[in-house]
Amino acid sequence: MPKLPPTSGRGRPLSELRKALSQADSDAAIETLIKELASDPRMGAHALAERGRRVITARAGERERLAGLLRLRDELAARGVRGIAGIDEVGVGPLAGSVVAAAVILTDRMVLRGLDDSKRVRRTLRESL
Repeated sequence: MPKLPPTSGRGRPLSELRKALSQADSDAAIETLIKELASDPRMGAHALAERGRRVITARAGERERLAGLLRLRDELAARGVRGIAGIDEVGVGPLAGSVVAAAVILTDRMVLRGLDDSKRVRRTLRESL
């Protein structure tokens, strides 16, 4: 099968579609791109569509994970408890050296994507959180 030029077939260059996928800020935007990519005859477009599906699946998994983390907070808030703090510590332990601990109180409606134990979060995400 002959290799098609980047703009042949259904539309936009793959580089533009790749960029649009990486910048999509909602599942709806990704779904729209997936539909466009699915009707594109290029194999690269089909690979991008699959990548979009994986992104949507990962986002759904992250929402479920966060819902599980916040379930106790939500149950307590429903009973009128306010100011529920989440804590984390960093260090090698009180017997071996210094430890830094922090407590954070999130509003009832606040959900931070990527929230997790500080040891499991990439440094750049940890700093932005």
